[in-house]
Amino acid sequence: ALKEGFVHYEEEKFVGDLMGRDMTMIRYVRDLRSSQFPEDAGNSAHQIWPEEYIGDPGDSMYSKTTYYKGGEIIRMIEVLIGTEKYREGSMLYFDRFDGKAASIDDLVSCFQEASGMDLSQFKLWFNQVGTPKCDVTSSYDEASREFTLNVRQECTREPKHVLNFPLLMGLVGPEGEAVALELKGESGGAHDLGRGLLNITQAEQTFVFQNVPKGAVPSLLRGFSAPVICNYDYSNAELMHLMKHDEDGFNLYEAGQRIVRMELARLAKIHQGGEELSLYSVDKETLSAFDSIIFNLMKTDPTLAAEMLVLPG
Repeated sequence: ALKEGFVHYEEEKFVGDLMGRDMTMIRYVRDLRSSQFPEDAGNSAHQIWPEEYIGDPGDSMYSKTTYYKGGEIIRMIEVLIGTEKYREGSMLYFDRFDGKAASIDDLVSCFQEASGMDLSQFKLWFNQVGTPKCDVTSSYDEASREFTLNVRQECTREPKHVLNFPLLMGLVGPEGEAVALELKGESGGAHDLGRGLLNITQAEQTFVFQNVPKGAVPSLLRGFSAPVICNYDYSNAELMHLMKHDEDGFNLYEAGQRIVRMELARLAKIHQGGEELSLYSVDKETLSAFDSIIFNLMKTDPTLAAEMLVLPG
């Protein structure tokens, strides 16, 4: 994971600078979900940092888990500590271990030293097998204008650690505006609300945001900030709202893909019922959402717009 995971992430950053961050993230996550997630769910699942090797070490060293998930875990560190501290930690690692044997623990220790953040719980990621689930629910109190977000994590395979991971999020207001995040009881330190970062460290955590207008929609796991399966019961209208207004390119894409999957399933059911399909069979709201991509996003980020116009596989 040190040799291949670290380099895999640095490659992702280089390609992002070259081709566009959002488009690159979408393609890397698509590969992760289609190849590494199934590996994590199958018989070949293994720790990124195994305690021992049995038989040919290549079976568990050169896998999608080592490369893809290993890279995602390194990326999580940058999300947690910030780009500046990540750069400082990287340079400290290069200066300290150039020409020497090193372990993944040495790299993480350099990030910890540079940032001043305790990453001891975070290191459990290297021993965890399987893809964690992150179940999110919400409620809104119109009288107090408080939006409550409940986050529950679960590791479905042994060892079932309680992991530390960054949950980047935002609230998209009813007019498409970004809602300022004001966390009730926030003392400063645990979370970075300026970046929309919630630092998840417990099996279940509840966050109460103040001064939130009615109709605000949560944009969760922005930039795919952690390699987890994030479950939230969005309505079709909420997905449409995110697809038109979310400032996060990755979540624009995610909302669009979910809308299209639902629409394709609806059209398939109509076809199976014997009804003839035409352009007029497509939901008008869905077409309207794609209008916003063609007439707006194509002007500002054509590579992201192109990815969004590709139907799900």
